[in-house]
Amino acid sequence: LRVREAGLVDVNAVVRLIQGAATQIDIDGDGIPDGPADADAASSAARMALSHIVLQDGALWVAESADGPTPQILASAVWMPGSPENYAGSLQGILTRELHVADVSAAIGPPAHVRPQLTESMAGVMEHVFALNPRLVLYAVTVAPDVAQDDVVALARAVVAPVLNDGGVLAVALDDSRARLLRAVGFREVAQVPLGELRTVW
Repeated sequence: LRVREAGLVDVNAVVRLIQGAATQIDIDGDGIPDGPADADAASSAARMALSHIVLQDGALWVAESADGPTPQILASAVWMPGSPENYAGSLQGILTRELHVADVSAAIGPPAHVRPQLTESMAGVMEHVFALNPRLVLYAVTVAPDVAQDDVVALARAVVAPVLNDGGVLAVALDDSRARLLRAVGFREVAQVPLGELRTVW
């Protein structure tokens, strides 16, 4: 196993990993997952966020297998800068320009009927981020779905450790399983924010 800081060449593989392991979230409790309105636009937005924000001002780490001629990325950790006000405007401008849309949230966000609930929840998350003023915020720690369950925590811990060990960081989880994984790798809960009818953001 090799853990390393990722570069631009890894962006597509990391986005595929994140999407392949993504948990379906039902925000309004109707039994239907509330995924992005446009999956292709969401993929493009993720690539642009990694390329323009994470690699420049945050941190992106991957753990890859050492077997075979072509190493496979088994886990990734996506750290955004801890001051959203420094990048939110520029990211919005990049996405609007590159996706050719007037309303970015309509393209990459969930369906319109649950979008206000997500917006309200994220505003609550940002209040805690501003108050705690972290150096970086972990928005995604992802382990490939074909990894043996017994190895998931060890892989997640390995890919998070290079940044976590330096301190001054926060993490955000949109579901219980991700929150449990974050606790297992060394985070502790500092706040909860309601999300829709049945969900909580940690």
